[in-house]
Amino acid sequence: MSNRSIEVRPALYDEVFQIRDTIEQARVLAETPLPEVEEPWAIQYTLDLIRDGLVFVAVVDRAVVGVAILAVQHWPWSRVAKFLENIYLWVEPKHRKGGTGLKLIGAMKARAKELNMPLSLRITFPDGAAETKDRLLRMQGFTYLGGTFWLK
Repeated sequence: MSNRSIEVRPALYDEVFQIRDTIEQARVLAETPLPEVEEPWAIQYTLDLIRDGLVFVAVVDRAVVGVAILAVQHWPWSRVAKFLENIYLWVEPKHRKGGTGLKLIGAMKARAKELNMPLSLRITFPDGAAETKDRLLRMQGFTYLGGTFWLK
């Protein structure tokens, strides 16, 4: 699919069920068993994150084909130091390898900059692709520290 037809932007409230559906698709396709989505709690949590500008979608013809979700976290050793962490990043398989994931990462980076907060990025790649992941994230300005990639 042509990358030009994919729009990445902050999520809208009325997209919450499409976002939930991508999470379910990712859960079903995951190699590691993941818990089922607990509604309505998950819907309300996602709506709160959309309100805070922490959910981004990749859209083709009004259909959500990718999602990136951030959450504000606290350092375990500090009550005041906060950072953003991606808690979800998913692109439908048929829309991968066209830059959609990079656009979603770019949206997360921009939001972290707006909020003046460090960004912790945790993403998985297929087995054997650690070198590709490392190279890609370093090219995006991330540094590997403590088991995760950080953007200052």
